[in-house]
Formats: sequence, C-alpha cells, structure tokens
Amino acid sequence: YQDAAAQAGRRHLSRVLPGLSEFARQRYLTESHAVDFERALALGFQHRDNPRASIFSAGWLLNGKAAGGEALAEAALLAAPEAAPFVYELRSVRDQISALSVQAGSTVNQDIREKLAALESQQQRLQQKISSLGLGHQRSDPWLTTGELLSRIPVDAVMINIARFRPCRFEANDDNRWQDARYVAWIIPPVGFGEVRIVDLGDAAAMDELVATLRQRMLSDYFRIRSEGETVVEAEFRASAAELSRRLFAPLENALGDAQELIISPDGALWTLPWDALVLSDGRYLTEKFRTRYVLSGRELIYPAHDRSLITSPVVFAAPEYGKPRRTDTNTSDSAQLRSIKDAVFPPLQASAAEAAEIKPSLEELSGESVRILLGEDASETAFKALHRPRVLVLSTHGYFDDATKEDSPTALQRNPLQRCGLALAGANERDSSAASASGNDGILTGLEIIGTDLRGTELVVLSACETGLGSIQVGEGVVGLRHSFQLAGVQSVLSSLWQVDDTETARLMAEIFRNLAGGARKSQAVHEAQLSRIEARRKRNGAAHPFFWAAFTLTGSN
Repeated sequence: YQDAAAQAGRRHLSRVLPGLSEFARQRYLTESHAVDFERALALGFQHRDNPRASIFSAGWLLNGKAAGGEALAEAALLAAPEAAPFVYELRSVRDQISALSVQAGSTVNQDIREKLAALESQQQRLQQKISSLGLGHQRSDPWLTTGELLSRIPVDAVMINIARFRPCRFEANDDNRWQDARYVAWIIPPVGFGEVRIVDLGDAAAMDELVATLRQRMLSDYFRIRSEGETVVEAEFRASAAELSRRLFAPLENALGDAQELIISPDGALWTLPWDALVLSDGRYLTEKFRTRYVLSGRELIYPAHDRSLITSPVVFAAPEYGKPRRTDTNTSDSAQLRSIKDAVFPPLQASAAEAAEIKPSLEELSGESVRILLGEDASETAFKALHRPRVLVLSTHGYFDDATKEDSPTALQRNPLQRCGLALAGANERDSSAASASGNDGILTGLEIIGTDLRGTELVVLSACETGLGSIQVGEGVVGLRHSFQLAGVQSVLSSLWQVDDTETARLMAEIFRNLAGGARKSQAVHEAQLSRIEARRKRNGAAHPFFWAAFTLTGSN
C-alpha cells in the first residue's frame, strides 16, 4: 500500500508542482509532500531489518528527495519551444527581482515592497503560463525504481543516501508517536554486490552540533596555524574530526565492502561537512582511502544525458574588474563580510588571472577546442547570460550567500534562497550606479538568474570562489545556493567550495585538477588525485597537511 501511495504521490507532484506559484509550491511541499515523505521513510526505518522493506524505502527516498528543486528546474528551464517568449519574459522579471533584492539588502522600504510584490505576481503568472504549454524532456513516468539506481552504481562504488527525519511509533496513537529527528543512511551497492542496507546514524541535533563545531574549528584553525604552526593545529583538528567520524562514518564502514568511491547524498547540515577530512580508524583522512562525489538525490545518476550536439567550447571567467568600491573602509577578505551583499565590497583576486592562464592548456587538451577566457570588464553578467551550453565553465571570482535577511523583509526575500546567493562579476562594486540600473546588469549574478541561463549538457562548472557550496539548508532538498542553482540550470556536475580558501592555494589545486582531467581521469578521480598531491606537498614542506588547504572543494553530480 505504501509503495503504491508513494508512486501516486510522485506522479502527482511531477505533474502539478512545476505549474504552481512559488508560494503554492512551498506550501504543497511543506504541508503535503514533506508529511507523506517523512511518514514513508519512518515506515522503512521501522522495518529496516526486512530486506524487502529496505528496497522499497530506498525507492521512496530516491523519488522524494530534492523534489522541490527539480520542480523549479522543470518550471524554469525545461519548457516546450512554444513557451520561449514567456521564458524570456520570466527571465527578465527574475533579473528585476534579483536586482531589487541586492539593492534592498536587509532593509526594505514600502516602495521596494510594492515593486517586489508586483514582480512576484508577474512571475507567478508567467510560471503558470509556461507550465500550461507543457514541459520538455520529462519521462512518461517520473517514478524511478531502486533497481534502476543499482544498475547505475559503478562496480567500484557504493551510494550512501542519507535522510534527516523523525522516526514514528506507528502502533502508538498519541502525541508521542513521533520521536526526535535522526540521520539514517540507505547504503546502495551496485547490482550483484549485496543488499540495500539501512543504517541508523543517531540523533540529528547532536550530529548537527558536531558538524558545526568541526566547521568552526576548520575556519579558526587557519589563523591559529600562522601563530602555532600547522603540525600542532592539525593534530588537534584530527582529534576533533575523529570524534565526528566515530559517530557518523564508523557505523557505515561495515556496509561499504570493497568500494573505492563513495557517492554521497547528504541531508541537512551534513551537506556543509567536508567528508574528505573525516579521520578513519587507521588514522588516515577519508580522502586517502576513498574517492568521493555528491548527488542531490540519486535520480541524476539515472536520468539520460542532455543532447550534446549543441555543446559549445569551454569558457573561463577570471579576475573581473569589480569597479571602484563604494566604501573604502570595508575589508572583504574576511569571508564573514561576504555574508551580506548590500554592503559588500569585492577586492581583486590576485591569483585569478594566473589561474585562468595555467588551466587553459589543460582545458584545451581536454576539449580539443580553443578556450575563451573573459577577464576584467569582459567577465561580465551580460557575457554570462549570453552563454549557451559551454562544455566546461570556470568562474574564478567571489561568491556569497546573504543570510542577513531580517524578519521585516518581504516574503520573497525570506523564502527564496536563490535570490540571496550569487557571484560577483564585472562592475559588482558599482551595482548601485545609474548605468547598472539602466542596463539591468549590476555585476551581481544571483542564483535565480543562473537557472535562467541555458547550461543543459554543460559537463562541469567550477566555482573557484569562496563558500560557493553553501546556502540555505532545507531538509530533504539539500543546500539551496549557488551549487544548486547550476544543477537546476542543467549542469552535469559542479565543483564548489565550503569555505573561503587562499586564492593562491585554490589556483594550485585547480591547475592539478585540470591536468588530471586532461590526462583522462574521471571527475571524482581528478579531484581526489589533486587532493592527495596537495596533501603530499604540504607534508613535505610543512610536516603537516591541515584539511583547510585541500578539503574545501566538493564535486556534486555525475562523473
């Protein structure tokens, strides 16, 4: 019965959700889908020792996770050809919403409120019109089976699909039937390599606290290394990481078999965790034993690839000319400053142009085509919006996620995290100028604008910028931010960062990754080998290799 209900719910969601307004979509997801999804996972967890229940519930997780983001992608990108005029109009409206959101920051007056309300209404009307004309490239049946997923797991890999939910005592008919939230992992092996297993990872709140503590240590350690030395600080980090590893990873190890690659679909705060920096029981970092990559739900492993006949040559945006700062007393070298876009000032990235020059030969060897490098004023928002499915896209610039929105902000600013994340391009420091207002291109490329760009079939986007992997954590949906935006735009895989890394260290890592790709390595292998190389280099030079310098970048998507 539950399996039939889950399938019916998924088909209804796929048919109805893309055409709803954002408000109606969020209401449906929180009041209907989330309730049914949690109940299904709780049922699977209760019967986790039953192999048949494990297979069924793995399918419920596969089909229910990140459903809201996929619906947004369908509505934004996969419209039928006859909807093109409405798609272009929707893109213009979203540009205006993004510009107003950036201009407003966290203080919004009545005039901006009214403009945003009118634009939101126009956006909802256009979304419904596009949906009524039909969407492109949907399967006739959106339900995907656990068997399909198993068949797509490489023989040397295993998938770890994690959900954060409340277990339920279904036999109880009282207010206490729902228990405190826990993290639970479904271990999905390749076909013929064992059964699906369900592993309890423990109390979610306690795990979230450990993750937050480790992230805070990671960031503070950078400054401590300068005064205390990398050897001492790394040893203390290892002790902290080992505790989290015992709670999170040790319960999984027995179910991993001989896997060499982990395909991880986290949930909640686990999206913000540098898994490669976990410490195993033998003292090695996780990356010294496993390759890792991340997926939003697992469905992207099954979906067919986009038509590659329209793919164009690689493009690199680097060293944008941000323009004259509006304020000279603001120092954005501290990543915390980039958490509020209204007053942010973007300083030049000293190693950005050199990074572009260094990766160009490898990119050309990889693609067999010339690479277009856009520097200075050419690295603009206008140039980005004109892109059409580049094979590889590299953006070496500042990124941000604005979490400073106040309670009195409009609903649109609170609800949609894609309006509160972005990349700084040419002119970003002059975004309030009359020229920027007139052109509609203010140098701030928001997540909402990214999903309106045609990147379907782009094989890899590299976000060589600070904290491009962060965003708004939405349980069951992943971290909705820049990384999510590019995947919603149709990109196969995204390499992004969890914290701000020195641009010189980033340039070295990127150069190694692209050399590995040009040499024939798959994406996860290219990142993995570059990490190992940076670890070895730092140990030879400093006697230690703190993960701050090599674990920030994560690969999400296909291989």
